[in-house]
Amino acid sequence: MRVRKVRRKRLRAIAVLTLIALIGAGVGVYFILNPSSARMRDASIDSTMEVRGVIIRNETVVQRGDAYHVQFLVEDGDYVQSAQPVVTTFTRGYDVILEQITALEQQIYQQQLTLLQLQQGSETLPDSLVQLNNSIDECVRALALAAQGEGEEDILTLDSRLESLMNDRSALLASLVTADEALAQSQAQLSALESGNSYRTTLVNDGSAGYISFTTDGYESALNPDQLNTAQVADILSSYGSATPSSADLYRITSSDFWYVAFNTPIDSAERLQEGQTYSMMMEGSDTVYAAYCRSARTYTSNITFVLEINADVKPVLNTRMGTFTFARSASGVSVRLDGLVYENGVPSLMVKQSDGYVSIPVYILSSDDKNAIVVARDSNIQLRSGLRYQIP
Repeated sequence: MRVRKVRRKRLRAIAVLTLIALIGAGVGVYFILNPSSARMRDASIDSTMEVRGVIIRNETVVQRGDAYHVQFLVEDGDYVQSAQPVVTTFTRGYDVILEQITALEQQIYQQQLTLLQLQQGSETLPDSLVQLNNSIDECVRALALAAQGEGEEDILTLDSRLESLMNDRSALLASLVTADEALAQSQAQLSALESGNSYRTTLVNDGSAGYISFTTDGYESALNPDQLNTAQVADILSSYGSATPSSADLYRITSSDFWYVAFNTPIDSAERLQEGQTYSMMMEGSDTVYAAYCRSARTYTSNITFVLEINADVKPVLNTRMGTFTFARSASGVSVRLDGLVYENGVPSLMVKQSDGYVSIPVYILSSDDKNAIVVARDSNIQLRSGLRYQIP
């Protein structure tokens, strides 16, 4: 009897182990045929996305290879009109020629004063000439202060005023004095010296109106928002300053009312923007909120390059090439877990449960946080809805 009981216990134990093994195998087969999954749900996600980006402007660089010295007629950052004079350039040796011109002008002035006193029979100067001389002396003193960083007016304004006063004095003396042979000879020498040397050239803005800047960085012509690639963006962000501006660069004119921001994101990141959508954007160091339109999203081997257009005044970024930008992403709709997204060539998709199994559905990511994303099917004929089951790879 004892032997039979032992046999029965052994048989029972074997049966239990066999049952456990069968259950385990069944569970394994179940999970192979029915992978881990979750259900879509309705939700809203308000998030921000911070990136380092490259600023692109619509700008034209003007060059002058023979400029030995330049005198700008406007201030850096000024808005200049088309055909407006912006700079005077001088060739090598201009200082010698200017000394000769200055000496002749002083000689002519002294000759005119001598003739004036002789012709009017008095050493007393006309009030109009005295007033002009006083204005010239005052302008010269103001220029000296401006050159030392003092005074209330800038050098360009004062220099222009001085030139105008000198011309007025020359015209006044020409009307008051009858030139003799010596004066006429000096005036002819001055005219020949000024007209016979191309040491000075005044350039006008021969393009569209825009902001002028006297600095270049070598990237102006290389950055095109329609042809930009991920390598260019990465290169500027990692080694800005490696490009060498041409020594012939004089200035650049930048269109005033729009600019661009370009940046890269990893090809398998849920932090992305949707082409054709407009986002609120802020730049580090500024309180201004810009409306940034995502005009393109180009996919490369490991990155997606986004280019956004900002229709706003370019002056705040006129001399800035890089920055940190924050985009606000807000969306409501179907929410899925981030680990349920699969990326193929940069395109996110979900394995959605259908009656005959799981089907891959490419999606757009409208917004995301650190766990979930609001998505919509790329095919407008497919409607994702709360309760649908999707696979977690």
